[in-house]
Amino acid sequence: MPAISPSQIDSVVFLYTTVDAAKQHARSGGTAFLIGLPVHGTSEERWIVFAVSCRHVVWETACPVMRVNRRDGGEPDVFDLDQNDWIPHPTDDLAIIPVAGAVSVSGVELSSVIHKISYVPCDNFVDEAFLRNHDVSPGEDAYMIGRFLNWQGKEEGQPALRFGNLSGFSGSPVFIYGTAFNQLKERFGGRHIFFGLLGVNWGYIYERDIDGNGTTENTWLNGVVPTWKIRELLEMPKIKSVIAESEATARRLFPPKDDPATVAAEGSERPATPIEGHDQHKG
Repeated sequence: MPAISPSQIDSVVFLYTTVDAAKQHARSGGTAFLIGLPVHGTSEERWIVFAVSCRHVVWETACPVMRVNRRDGGEPDVFDLDQNDWIPHPTDDLAIIPVAGAVSVSGVELSSVIHKISYVPCDNFVDEAFLRNHDVSPGEDAYMIGRFLNWQGKEEGQPALRFGNLSGFSGSPVFIYGTAFNQLKERFGGRHIFFGLLGVNWGYIYERDIDGNGTTENTWLNGVVPTWKIRELLEMPKIKSVIAESEATARRLFPPKDDPATVAAEGSERPATPIEGHDQHKG
């Protein structure tokens, strides 16, 4: 298996039922991870960062509270979020919340200076064209990064990795990859090397009986909500409003170098900005 970038691991945060449970690092809860949307038309690289998880983690298991590791190794910060701070997908098992570089709607503002975080750029999202272009099929190598309750760290949250094949960690990111050395088929176009975020793990798939009714027998196969469903979340009116306002703020504070206002203000003190820079992972 390939080595995993620390930035991918740092994109994962843990969710809990209450602030007390988060502070005690209770062995219950779920996983979320961070995604980054670039802001264009600014003089410096700016990103709007969201946390993504499963709707059932936030609502059915009532785990909206977020715990985030600190870079100084101190006690992780806990954000007392309410279920209603998260925005659910109308039909799929997904929920999202803006957490950095955005106009806050929940009081959360993560900083890569303070917090040990990274994010998955939206450019790494797998879409249907990606699947066709790379001839992705059953048996592809995949892995998840998430919360294993029996090994979640003592002070800091320690995400675990799970490797497998396309055939849980609810709320965990699921990545697929190909290398020149793990192929058992001649791939269309010779595109053996690829990497991308396939989607969000929502749990295990259970067997159905001969009549198609659900049973309690676990197949141990993991279900994934595909990344194009995350893009649907980003198109929801409330999220689009946050994105538009955040982009306007970023462009005002970091106008392009050739902008007349930037030229006129050259040499003057730049106003303080609430929009911090953030680490990122690029596949």
